[in-house]
Amino acid sequence: MELRMYKCLEKSLKQNYGSADTYTKLIKDLEDYDNLFILNVDRKAVKRISKKLFSSGLVYYFFDKREIESMRVKHRFLSPRVYAPFSTDRDGFMYKEMASCNNAVAQKIVVSHEVVGATSPAVINGILQLQEDNTAEKNKIMERFLGVYFWPYLCYCANIDFSTGEPK
Repeated sequence: MELRMYKCLEKSLKQNYGSADTYTKLIKDLEDYDNLFILNVDRKAVKRISKKLFSSGLVYYFFDKREIESMRVKHRFLSPRVYAPFSTDRDGFMYKEMASCNNAVAQKIVVSHEVVGATSPAVINGILQLQEDNTAEKNKIMERFLGVYFWPYLCYCANIDFSTGEPK
């Protein structure tokens, strides 16, 4: 599922920036525009993937269930880039797959997640931006991470409620 999320991100990056390998430009634009930057995305693909995420329960493998539940009420209109709640469950994606890989960038992200005790977009953005010149080092685990990391933002751009997977 996370590879499908990444392919959707990759397609959006290519459409908006002319290259699929420009997630650091996206991060910079989000920071420059105070998270109010909107990408042109394939809304149907985002909707289809969101429905699959929720119907399979995989959304809770990637993101914290309690936080998603609370988002339904208090974060409905906020930009999800401010709030991307990775699962803190040891059986979730962050720990089970990322912590067990040998990618140095993934390890930095996992360590920062453990130290902070939650997702810190500012820290993760900093780690990702430092890797801008290391695109050759990108591997499948980082593609999968980027797909999951940017998924709430792609939902936001497609006008899909991230906390339910349904159109707003």
